[in-house]
Amino acid sequence: MIEHGVSSDWKTEQGQELMNKTIPRWAMPVAAALILACGCASQRITTVAEVPPPAPEETEAVVASPGPQYAWIQGHWEWRGRWVWIRGRWVVPPHLYAVWVPGHWARRPRGYVWIPSRWN
Repeated sequence: MIEHGVSSDWKTEQGQELMNKTIPRWAMPVAAALILACGCASQRITTVAEVPPPAPEETEAVVASPGPQYAWIQGHWEWRGRWVWIRGRWVVPPHLYAVWVPGHWARRPRGYVWIPSRWN
């Protein structure tokens, strides 16, 4: 196919030649492996506490929403060598029908583990 006096074969050859010069062949598989490894590693991080978390804060003040597209994320306890209350906040959901599933602490043989919050 000729487009403005240049054949598409020439464009393909030039693009492939440019890619071969600028990106080593091994770079794409390595980048893909790193991306996958990062995703897997984040799923394995577990917080373990030997003592149970305190009762949830019953009187958390919910401030006015910054806009109609925001959703309230309730506060929770976090273990940082001691229990620290993480206040609730307003966030924009990732898509229109997203539903927030709050994280929680679950009893396990080694102590209490944090089951992370997530959007469904």
